Amino acid sequence: MQAGEFDVGGDLETRVDAIVRMTRRNLERVVDRRQRENALFGRLSGEDDAEARPIARGVAVRRVMHLEHDVGAGFDQLRLPGKQNLGRLARRVSDQKIAGQRADFRLCIRADFGRREEDAGRLAPEPLRFRLSDEGDEVIIPAPFWVTYSELVKIAGGVPVIIRTSAETQYKISGEQLSSAITDRTKAFLFSSPCNPSGTVYSKEELAELADVFAVHPNIFIISDEIYEYINFVGKHESIAQFDSVKEQVIIVNGLSKGFAMTGYRLGYIAANPIVAKACEKIQGQFTSGANAITQRAAIVALTSDLRPTHEMTKEFTRRRERILQLMKEIPHCDCAKPDGAFYVFPGISAHFGKRNGDNMIQNADDMCMYLLNDAHVSTVTGRAFGEPDCIRISFANSMQKIEEGMKRIREALEKLK
Repeated sequence: MQAGEFDVGGDLETRVDAIVRMTRRNLERVVDRRQRENALFGRLSGEDDAEARPIARGVAVRRVMHLEHDVGAGFDQLRLPGKQNLGRLARRVSDQKIAGQRADFRLCIRADFGRREEDAGRLAPEPLRFRLSDEGDEVIIPAPFWVTYSELVKIAGGVPVIIRTSAETQYKISGEQLSSAITDRTKAFLFSSPCNPSGTVYSKEELAELADVFAVHPNIFIISDEIYEYINFVGKHESIAQFDSVKEQVIIVNGLSKGFAMTGYRLGYIAANPIVAKACEKIQGQFTSGANAITQRAAIVALTSDLRPTHEMTKEFTRRRERILQLMKEIPHCDCAKPDGAFYVFPGISAHFGKRNGDNMIQNADDMCMYLLNDAHVSTVTGRAFGEPDCIRISFANSMQKIEEGMKRIREALEKLK
């Protein structure tokens, strides 16, 4: 485990306060400054610039006038396989070989007071609460990771064990690294593919290597965040749930924010062994009860409609990715791995540490983000928030014109550093 910022002690109130401050501090500073400066690349929360499906929006509006009581686990049309109600959730998980008699669905909404962040990532507390029984239990998390992961483990009473990766390995953890990190206290492994912030996408062969390790440790759960499954540039999404040797250990976490551009609907779900799904449903019932009926009806329409808008959206992100990578090559001393999914680039900027522009000294990624915001009026996110302190995250969920203008400003600002 990395020391320093990942260590939070004290009583429960102190720990929660510290975790909240740690998670939000840098992002809020950037958001506040971004709003005042009208900065480019402003979609810090991971929201793409596509719109939710019009037909889903229409159904949601109609349902406001015709409310119904929902159930905690979610409507059958979303959850359960069958001739009349086989939604894409059931069909997709069935294709990955964990549906049927040994798997169940649970739908969950996180009403987060209008903040549009990872629906799927916020579902992780319930599987973690289910699995973490003792203080000090460990959850392995490869870095970089979505900012919430490590803090959710702490909230659940566990210890995040952070495994650093590198651009040279496309920010992927190897089977050897995984095996070395497992101890008697390891209860879960939490990762995402495609990954926010790095764009890492694990291949079937790479997932098989990890599955071979987990097969030797059947008591370790694998929490697989697949929220960006449709925004991948390698042609096909692969899930670790497809391997028979570990499918009972896998908890898929997903949602509709990314692939269906339904961020404001706040719908996420898990797919897991029935014992896990039912335990999570009971926990959820005491927190948020379940997904509201309006959201679920809109989701049914989105999931059973034509996927062409999703594929067109991914094609557009592919075009933007190629352009931003071309522009990254024009910026010296910024090493950038090619993302295979999501809509971010995650360049290493440590070569600029120790440089300055007038009174602006760049000592770390936090300084770099504030410098780019103040000097270039471009908003980025520090890699420290994602467990990788030598990088910054840049979103290309924006128009081509703004991408080109933003990268021009970044290049000019970095050229001023001496």
